[in-house]
Amino acid sequence: MLKSYRFATRMAIQFRIAILFCINLLVIIHPGLGMTFNCPECDFETVNALDQVQPRSVITGRITDAQTNGAIGWATILVVETGRNTTAHEDGAYTLSNLLAGEYTLRVQRIGYEPLSRKIQLNAGDTLRLDFQLRTSSFRSRAIEVVADRISGSEVQVERRLDGRELRQQLGRTLAETLQNEPGMSQSSMGPAPARPVLRGLSGDRLMVLEDGRTTGDISTSSPDHALAIDPINSNHIEILRGPASLVYTSNALGGVVNVVRGQIPTETPDHFHGSASIQGETVNSGVSFGVLSFGSIKNYGIRGDLGLRNASNIQTPEGKLDNTAIQNYHGSLGISRIEDWGLLGISTNIYRSGYGIPGDFLGSHPNGVKINLEREQADFRFDRTLDSEYFRRMLIEYTFSHYFHEELEMNSQTNKFDLVGSDYSLFTNTFNGRLYLNNFGLIDQSILGIQAEQSNFAAGGLTFTPETNELGFAIYSYQQMEQGNWSIQTGLRYDFASPRPVRESQTAYGYRRQRDFSNVSGGISAVYKISNPLSSGVSIMRTVRMPGVEELFTEGPHLPAYSFEVGNPNIDEEVGLGAEWNLRYATDRFAIQNAWYVNSFSNYLYPRNTGEFSVRRPLPIYQITGDEVLMWGTEILMELHLNESFSLNGTVSYVEGTITESDRPLPFIPPLTGKVNFQYNYRGFTAGISSRFASEQSRLGEFEEPTDGYQIYDASFQYIFNRNNFLHTFSVSAENFSNETYRMHLSRVKSIMPEPGRNIKMLYRVYF
Repeated sequence: MLKSYRFATRMAIQFRIAILFCINLLVIIHPGLGMTFNCPECDFETVNALDQVQPRSVITGRITDAQTNGAIGWATILVVETGRNTTAHEDGAYTLSNLLAGEYTLRVQRIGYEPLSRKIQLNAGDTLRLDFQLRTSSFRSRAIEVVADRISGSEVQVERRLDGRELRQQLGRTLAETLQNEPGMSQSSMGPAPARPVLRGLSGDRLMVLEDGRTTGDISTSSPDHALAIDPINSNHIEILRGPASLVYTSNALGGVVNVVRGQIPTETPDHFHGSASIQGETVNSGVSFGVLSFGSIKNYGIRGDLGLRNASNIQTPEGKLDNTAIQNYHGSLGISRIEDWGLLGISTNIYRSGYGIPGDFLGSHPNGVKINLEREQADFRFDRTLDSEYFRRMLIEYTFSHYFHEELEMNSQTNKFDLVGSDYSLFTNTFNGRLYLNNFGLIDQSILGIQAEQSNFAAGGLTFTPETNELGFAIYSYQQMEQGNWSIQTGLRYDFASPRPVRESQTAYGYRRQRDFSNVSGGISAVYKISNPLSSGVSIMRTVRMPGVEELFTEGPHLPAYSFEVGNPNIDEEVGLGAEWNLRYATDRFAIQNAWYVNSFSNYLYPRNTGEFSVRRPLPIYQITGDEVLMWGTEILMELHLNESFSLNGTVSYVEGTITESDRPLPFIPPLTGKVNFQYNYRGFTAGISSRFASEQSRLGEFEEPTDGYQIYDASFQYIFNRNNFLHTFSVSAENFSNETYRMHLSRVKSIMPEPGRNIKMLYRVYF
């Protein structure tokens, strides 16, 4: 089993991360290393030459409240084109120094206020005074916004950004719980810990989850019992991307991309240390979580660290306790960057440890449940360079090394503990990403050219007979944005190659395990036309490609948490998706409504199908990976109404339907019609709201699925923000399902034994300093 060499593996990983950290730390600290460029074709100048030629400029100012003229502290001021940013002091004062001459866009944002952007012209040697007045935000339109977010390295069109007050209000135990009330979002679960977001009925590899724009390095997409190695407690914000923008990250996300931004590599050099500390508690599982982060600088070196802890007992439902659903995890990161006018060079390391339970006694489960322990170590390197070139304005180079290990433990009848190792998994991943950001040319306002390369090693032990497999992957991509009159257009094109190779080829009853090579092209285009000032319409067309995963190709063995015998298919080909979307949006200062209709067609849609047979090794039903033709369609409606300066009303409705076209049978595990209506009051720093979540019955059932009834439940929330003693304090209290209704969500795999959680009082206190 893998455990026999686990200690040696861990030592090798930690030694590798330490060496990587020390080498890059030397490069960062030594000002003469790695900072000179000699490229006549690109017309790059050396950093030292730039330092001597052009005097630096300074921007300074103060952030105040537009209504009271009072100071606003802890606001973030971002220079969009360079990624330089700083945090305002408690008196609202800020300074951005060491800037080159040029045209810039400054973006100011802070929780509880509407973000504000302003374009400026900065001359060499200037000291520019620039004050901002922010307005409180009780009306938060969910319009598509273009965000040049250098924290995560992206400079693409973001469809939805969850931060500030909304993020605190929706903050849950997992990423899926945090996002479940977003338009088109739901969550699949096998207990609270392994819950995973589902967007428009798509999850797993079809909805990519990133952390700071980089892959999470876990195996959460391979099975519903595998948890994401992310805890949202210390997240700065969460982005949702769809359409051509998703091709910057992956070829297979017809559902989209979810990017959890923590900012582990520092991007600013404030003149003193800032940060936040959070504590959250909830009653439904006696859960408590704690998070702290701090960032500051020493000269031109940005430093950032964070730490998070979570401990929760079994979930309480209106019908009793759901056993074996406790969660414990801890995680932390440390990053350092050298930040200059030319950009930054930074590194970070992070760890994540978690232990959680999978309940038993439901259809398709292990009779006694299973406990899973997982751990991940990761090191990230980032070089972000502003270029003085006729053609290129920015270069980004990233490298990530990660190791993931998890073990699945069965109940030992003699000790009455989960201490029998049923299976374990290990994944090593090396990922390289390089991007060039082009200057405006012709009709194109913004363009990105990029390459990605990934090497991984997957191994499984215990009762699982998946062979050790090495995989190489490579991709080249481009992304463009353009504005022409009333038109706003995005395009993306991507080529991917993947080659999984088992260490030993072998013949099985299900096919010959051997090296497979996959390559294909994905692309997309979206266009939005502004019909009039409040009215616009858009259309998007996408082609995506999903390469089969290692377990889909080569696995053979029992999967204890799912209580199944899973079999891969070494002969399957790529899954190809074609998607089209049309939307119409009307938005004024007080009212906004948007309706989207979409259709997705999949060729060779890969999923595990019940064969109706049982394994001779263990009395478990055999599930084999199969490819079918699938058609999905759906619609979403979003509405927001600003009644007056204090009251607002918003709501969403989502519906999706899937069909296996060859057999004309419903696609399994599709959510029913769902929605949410929220009424909110906002005055200065106080916010109160009441909302209703609802779902219809689901009677379109796939093979072996159970129907679920419709439901309607009610939540309430209260938030208060105030400054005192040079700190910004935020209190959030929410009551979820406060009437303690019994209801079942269709995507829950434990709905046959227990309903969803009962009444839950959640409290969050966060202080910014």
